[in-house]
Amino acid sequence: MGAGRAEMAKKPVHLLTLEQLARRREMDRTRYHSRPPSSKELARRQEKWRRRKARPDFAHKRWRWQYRISREDVNRLLQSQAGRCACCGEPLVYMTIDHDHACCPGDRACGACVRGLLCRRCNTLLGMAGDSVRVLSNALSYLNAWKSERSLGSA
Repeated sequence: MGAGRAEMAKKPVHLLTLEQLARRREMDRTRYHSRPPSSKELARRQEKWRRRKARPDFAHKRWRWQYRISREDVNRLLQSQAGRCACCGEPLVYMTIDHDHACCPGDRACGACVRGLLCRRCNTLLGMAGDSVRVLSNALSYLNAWKSERSLGSA
């Protein structure tokens, strides 16, 4: 048929035929994707992602695409909440944008359904509860009942 892998590896690229070059590229591609990445390669990919996320415009571009709100809208929300989470009132260290999932069930929001800025913990809490007032109310009742039982037992 043609030259084997060992023979192709020895030949300089400019001496390979187009068919051999295409076969060599395909073999390299399958070899690259069939092996798990090394720890150095994983670290390099993670560092590349960290640098990309650290760019000042990264979050704003994502907000504009995903929630259809501008940087000014986010700053307005941040000022109206005094830099604190709309749910727990803690200072916002890592900020997430909360929106009504019933309004826009897909990946992107319409922009009108943005409710506020939350910390990561509160955003996770609402997400795990499925934005259900009933679930959150039941959880509150459960915690209050446990607290009252505990205080009665220690008295």
